[in-house]
Amino acid sequence: MDHMPGVIDAVKRAYLDLRDVYEHLNSLVMTAFLLTLALSAIGFFLSGLGFALLSQLVRLAVHIAFGFVLTPYLIAVHRA
Repeated sequence: MDHMPGVIDAVKRAYLDLRDVYEHLNSLVMTAFLLTLALSAIGFFLSGLGFALLSQLVRLAVHIAFGFVLTPYLIAVHRA
């Protein structure tokens, strides 16, 4: 019977995998980061307009946009 790796080993492997992704998918990582930063800035400025309902709708739209922006990145990470 195989034994399960410990928590420390699993965390170590996860961070090593993350480092490999950053090394191999550097341009994709930067693109995803810049797009999410831009979406956050747009959402921040639009949600400060003073209308509670509009603010909530902007936040919802930003969260939906995060999904569309980050999905290609997450697929590429999964395939790497």
